[in-house]
Parts: sequence; C-alpha cells; structure tokens
Amino acid sequence: MRTFIRASRDGGRTWGLIYPMDSDEYPGFVGVYGFSAAFGHLVDAYDATKVPEPGEKCPCTVLGVSDNDGKSFVHKLVPPLPKEQPDAEEGRSFCGLSCVMLSADPTRQGRYAVARQAGKRVLISLTEDGGNTWRPPVVAAEVPANAIFEHLVMKYSPSGVLGLVWKAVYPDGSFDEWSSVSLDGAHSFKTVRVSHAISPECVRDRCNFMLGDDLSSMDIDGEFLYVVWGDNRAGFEGTWFGQVPLMAYEQVSR
Repeated sequence: MRTFIRASRDGGRTWGLIYPMDSDEYPGFVGVYGFSAAFGHLVDAYDATKVPEPGEKCPCTVLGVSDNDGKSFVHKLVPPLPKEQPDAEEGRSFCGLSCVMLSADPTRQGRYAVARQAGKRVLISLTEDGGNTWRPPVVAAEVPANAIFEHLVMKYSPSGVLGLVWKAVYPDGSFDEWSSVSLDGAHSFKTVRVSHAISPECVRDRCNFMLGDDLSSMDIDGEFLYVVWGDNRAGFEGTWFGQVPLMAYEQVSR
C-alpha cells in the first residue's frame, strides 16, 4: 500500500500528475506521511522500511525534497531519536499508526521541522539546510502519564512561528485541548492549555460516541494561535473554536 500526492502551482485551479510519496529505494511504512511545501519545493517525511545507506536499522525516518512537483525526491535520513528518552517505547502513536509530521518554514529556504513521538512526548528535529544536518531534537509537547496524544497538528505561521495543538485523552475518555509554540526558531517551546478544563466523560446517547471527531485544525497569524476541535462539553458533540495570544507563549530561558 502506497501513499500518493499531486501538486498545484496556481492556487488549486489545476493539478499535476499523481506521484508516490515514497520510492523503491526508500519504501514507506504503512502509516501517515507528513508533507509540506515552500520556496517551490514539495517536501515529505515518513518512516521507511529500508534505506540504501549501509548499517541502518529500519524503520528509519526519512525526509524527501522534490523540485519537480513530486515526480522525484532526494531523500535524507533524519537522525533517530535518542534511545535514552524515557518511555520511548510506550504509548500509542498520536495518529494510531507509524507517522511523522512535517512543516516547512515559509521564511527560510531549507528549514524543515520534523515531529515524532517518543512515549509521552513529541520531539522536533530541525534542519536548516534541506536535511543535510540536523539540530538535536527538542521536546515540543507532552502528556501526563495517564494520557495519550490524539489529533496532533503542527504548522509554521507566515512569519516563521512554529506551533502545535493536540488533545490529551484520559482513561475515562475525557480530554482537554493543548497548544505549544516556539518563538525562538524551535530552540524551545512553551505549552498553554486552550480549553479551560477537562471535558466531561462522553454521554453515549448524546455525544454519538464522538463519531466524526477525527481531527483538530490550527492556524497562526501575527497575533494569535487559532484552534478548532471536536468537543462534547456542551452535552453533545460539537465544533469548538479557541484562540491564544502569541504573547502567552513568551518565555523562557534557553
């Protein structure tokens, strides 16, 4: 099973040919691919089942950069997360499968952020040169010991602010909505809760088992982080909107 992509260069009015997001040399693992675009480059990231580089034990995270709308990609290995990360083998992935998130910085050519889960944390690996070199990973999101990630999204703003949102879901099915933003080039992140409290447990005959609550969405402008998510705290499943001023993420000694 392969994942495919097609690109548009005119705002979605017309579309190019469909191409696979992986390659025979770097075949993808069954799961969710990250993809993004900036400066005329289409970029993807995923876990490959094998790579041609000698001595690598896979699955291995790879970054692919295309300058021909996905017809071909130049792949680079993303360094693995440190093995000493606590709980690195515990917990369900934030998308339920093997998955990687990716966002391209629209203010800096070749700057790509790759997010992966290590237990109860999500860590960001950043390259400034299209995948040739990588910064050490930094913690961008974390859930409590009794919670799991769901509906995690990552995105750069037009001015290069990197943000994430996610649900922390607890054993009884209750949850709250969280956000994390870096204002210093992904060197550090500050976390702010978006929802005011933990939701109630789902009342089955009112919340429809939360069917259709498949994702969260986010955007960032020069003043706010905006979030839309599914929630049942009104007594039924509905769509909720929240915003957090970017000044709330100002922090923090590096």
